Amino acid sequence: MVIHGGIDGFSRLIVFLDASNNNRKETVFEHFVTATTLCGIPSRIRVDHGGENNDICDAMELLRGPNRGSAIRGRSVHNQRIKRNWVDLWNGATHFFYYLFHIMEPSDHIDVHNHRHMWALHYIFSPRLNAELQAFVDQSNNHGLRTEGHETPMQLFVGHALELSNARLTAMEDIFRSTDTQTVLFDGEEWDDQGIVAVDELWCPLEEEAVQRLRESINPRSENDQLGISSYLNVLTFIHEHMQR
Repeated sequence: MVIHGGIDGFSRLIVFLDASNNNRKETVFEHFVTATTLCGIPSRIRVDHGGENNDICDAMELLRGPNRGSAIRGRSVHNQRIKRNWVDLWNGATHFFYYLFHIMEPSDHIDVHNHRHMWALHYIFSPRLNAELQAFVDQSNNHGLRTEGHETPMQLFVGHALELSNARLTAMEDIFRSTDTQTVLFDGEEWDDQGIVAVDELWCPLEEEAVQRLRESINPRSENDQLGISSYLNVLTFIHEHMQR
């Protein structure tokens, strides 16, 4: 699982935070576009050199113009806001899954080289992880900051946007008007299909009909299975029985 995130450098507002089963640039770009529909298209972004960021950098160059720092690429250590956010996220949510998976691996519940195990793991724990990520975002964006007079990141973002609403800045104007980012970006544009960081694609061991039956019988976020281990093992049993037919 790969967690992608974006944060507003001024307000500390988390604009997206999602766990995916791949590290493709198309996936990161989809998260970015979704964020722009909620928060507008930023004036500038700062990302690392990972190939998964290629599309959003190309998009920023197209939308905001080249040779002005529309997409600043560099080591993540220079992006203090998102770096601190990863620390808070670890302490507040993701450490639980890290240690849970490490407990499951020595007991032979998880074999990282077994495609069935990896698919079952994602089926059960991706929804659980994303629910925790959303709860973390909601808490962080609405938590008062001591250094900002106890205003929340959401209040800071909205307040600053209102302050600059008449400043004739393109990024601010985009927030207050309806902009279909996907239409703007894909209207005849060609995208460079390159990537650097690769994550193995998940191979689904079930046909579509079997996946539907699985969804009807096993709820990934069942409240009766707090840790998710029993649900995960039930998915493995379902897959095994299906493959024996």
